[in-house]
Amino acid sequence: MKGIVSRRVALHESLRGDAGDSGEKGPQGDSGSSGLNGVAGKSGMVGESGRDGARGPAGPQGPIGLQGEAIKGDQGEAGEDGRGIVRLQILRMNLVVTYTDGEQVNLGRVVGNQGPKGSKGASGGIISDIGGGTSVVGWGEYSLNVEYTGSDTSIAAGLVKACTYKTATIYRFINGTLNANDYPNEDSFYSDFDGVDLTNLIVTRGS
Repeated sequence: MKGIVSRRVALHESLRGDAGDSGEKGPQGDSGSSGLNGVAGKSGMVGESGRDGARGPAGPQGPIGLQGEAIKGDQGEAGEDGRGIVRLQILRMNLVVTYTDGEQVNLGRVVGNQGPKGSKGASGGIISDIGGGTSVVGWGEYSLNVEYTGSDTSIAAGLVKACTYKTATIYRFINGTLNANDYPNEDSFYSDFDGVDLTNLIVTRGS
């Protein structure tokens, strides 16, 4: 049986013809349709924040800046001249100041009104022979009866006013500072004045 099969295969091979030529290339087929989009993947989990980095070392000190330019301002204008006091006067019981620029300023009343009559004192008093005759008089007598000549002199302690009492020239001195009752610390009459010093006291207010 095996021999018969072998003979048939051999016969078939002998009857097989030569291989034919290659056929022509067929036309290209149509492009296939696009595939469907795939399902989007899930978002990944947020990662943990990283740790802060270590602080870096301090940088080197920068160079010293250049010195700024000094700018000198313009010189200011000269100020106005000051003024001094030429004279202090008591006019109608008011202290009047005359300045070097000619201005006069009334500083107000510095001589008070005559006080009430005091009780009768002990015998005695100041004996005056000014203008002839002898009499016992007080400060009030002089202050009310003198006539001022208008010649006033300022000294360190106050004001000296020349005046006439019964034809005699005398000098009233009014201290420039006031006491607790707002009266001059001294208000006196003197017989002599040399332009600087008063001598020969006649009477003092309050004595």
